[in-house]
Amino acid sequence: MSVALNLSVAHPAPGSPQIDAAIYSSPTKARSRALSLALAAAAKPAAPLLDIPTELGIEILQFGLAHASIDTLASVSRAFRACIDAILYKHVLLRTPKAVSLFARTARQRPDLVRNLVKRLAVAFPWGSSPATSIDIEYVIAACSGVRILSLPRPGLIASPCLSRTLPSELTLQSFDFTRLDVARCSAHHLSTALTHLRISEPGDAWYAPSAIISFFGDAPHLTHIALARRMEANEDNDAVFVADIQTILASRPQLRMVVVRIFPAHFPLYYNPEAVVEDSAIWQVLSVLAEEDPRLVIVAAGFDRGKATSWVQMPNDGFWDKATATK
Repeated sequence: MSVALNLSVAHPAPGSPQIDAAIYSSPTKARSRALSLALAAAAKPAAPLLDIPTELGIEILQFGLAHASIDTLASVSRAFRACIDAILYKHVLLRTPKAVSLFARTARQRPDLVRNLVKRLAVAFPWGSSPATSIDIEYVIAACSGVRILSLPRPGLIASPCLSRTLPSELTLQSFDFTRLDVARCSAHHLSTALTHLRISEPGDAWYAPSAIISFFGDAPHLTHIALARRMEANEDNDAVFVADIQTILASRPQLRMVVVRIFPAHFPLYYNPEAVVEDSAIWQVLSVLAEEDPRLVIVAAGFDRGKATSWVQMPNDGFWDKATATK
């Protein structure tokens, strides 16, 4: 079959030649239905990756990240880029001031990304930081308003009024200590109704009763899990207050499922005895009696892991509460 098309310019511009063109199609053999692109696309099996559950797809990408560069996987498609972002930003651990500065820059450039994707955030370097770094930390926490699990070196970092929209349900603090700047921030009451898990990982340099620690966060009526820290061979009067507070907390909060008290060795050189056994300490013995009366109280022997600066951070699948239960 031969078809001729005659194309001409009906009204050429003055002075320009008229253009006539004939386009001929050479005889061709009728194409089989099997070769039709539309039919081939319709008959092609669906891509298996499009039909798997999202969580499984993310697991596959996580495996791929262990064997290929991020840039390589991200270049596959926009969908891959979005999935990789979801993996990379779901759990954010900032170990240095430089890491905080870089992530703060990302938060300023891509606020929607960090707000929607970051679910677990940890700032895990020594808590004495420069004013510029403190500002960056506040900005990062405020930007990650969708975070659900937050780990910080000290409570003052979550007490700023500008952080009222960041409402994690689980909060881990390295210790309940304050800087001079933090003292001006008297509370973090905006977390009161959000908190379900509160964990103080290590004993602080200053003494705060358990009731004072909880009141810093308001009434916290939805708390179901609390973890506190206490040194052995510390001030005996404070030990008595500590034990009385634990009794009051257990009696007044029936919704509590677990109160973990981690007992640490004495820290100060004058009181440190390398042969002392935590389980033989006076505070352990008194709390043991209380734990027999209320099984929600769990006592754990603890120590300072100086070789790992982030040992106190709540990491994915660290199983802190399950491990505490297993010690009973």
